[in-house]
Amino acid sequence: MVDQRLPTYDDLAALVTRQAEIIVDQSRVIDHQSAMLEQFEQRVSELEIEVAQLRKGGGSTPGGSLPSFVKPNKPAQEQKPRKARAHGYARRIEKPTRFVRHVAERCPDCGRLLSGGWLHRIRQVIDIPALSYDVIEHQIFRSHCGVCDKDYIAKPDLSSEALGNHRIGVRLMAFIVHLKKVGRMTVNGIRQVLLSLFGLRLAKGTISEVLHAVARHGAPCYEQLHTCIRESGTVQADETSWREDGRNHWMWVFNTLHTRLFVEDKSRGHHV
Repeated sequence: MVDQRLPTYDDLAALVTRQAEIIVDQSRVIDHQSAMLEQFEQRVSELEIEVAQLRKGGGSTPGGSLPSFVKPNKPAQEQKPRKARAHGYARRIEKPTRFVRHVAERCPDCGRLLSGGWLHRIRQVIDIPALSYDVIEHQIFRSHCGVCDKDYIAKPDLSSEALGNHRIGVRLMAFIVHLKKVGRMTVNGIRQVLLSLFGLRLAKGTISEVLHAVARHGAPCYEQLHTCIRESGTVQADETSWREDGRNHWMWVFNTLHTRLFVEDKSRGHHV
């Protein structure tokens, strides 16, 4: 058995002194942490009050105005119920234009021929057909009457297919004008679209002539719109900037109850 020396009075006094110093240090740390905790709680209370004021639309300033960096809240909008749909809210199924059936011919495990079957699911693929242009050759024949001893030439009415003696059909003309006026495309851009979509190669001059021909054909109707606008008792007018051939122009619109007229001009003055 090992002899254990008992602590002396001096040892115990030193230990008590050390413990007292540790207690004093811990008390100082606790006091400092308590002071910081009080500051944090006070700051949290201030921030909660400021957040509540901002949510209500007021500010933290004495006048109740919002700070310059805070955007005011928008008034809460009433949530309207969604309108009921006949087909629900799923993606709408298009009406098929043709069907392609996919049937397994043999069992992948034993190789036995399969027969019958039922529709398991459908998958729709929406695509555009491969387009090409039509060249319609109208063959006009000459016929001879043996009684009158005269030749007669057929006179077909092609006004619904072509404008005047133009080689370009009306549907192709309408498409070119749509690309130019609605799509705001250049003549070269229109040429590239026709070549890409239909494989049709037209010269730039041909496309320009189509645009001019349509403008000449619609000139009487355009003048009628002018007359309707001028004879109207009230007219609403507005204009916006418009670029044409790299230059600044103005596109005007004149509206009445039943007529709308667009006018392109280099000026935005009242004389237009």
